[in-house]
Amino acid sequence: KLILTCLATGFHPKHIEMNITQNNITLQPFSSTGVRPNDNQTFQMRTSVEINRDEKQGYECHVLHS
Repeated sequence: KLILTCLATGFHPKHIEMNITQNNITLQPFSSTGVRPNDNQTFQMRTSVEINRDEKQGYECHVLHS
């Protein structure tokens, strides 16, 4: 297995939605940091999923921030 990670950083305000999809199907996160503060009053979030070594195509990181 491999770990695929999506990172969004430098955003403000705090509210954000993030998910990783494979071929338009939302995957269950392996781990997520939740929203964390940066030193400059912005925020970051990291989400990871486990993927199979032989299925490396079709992944997308989706972030919704407003």
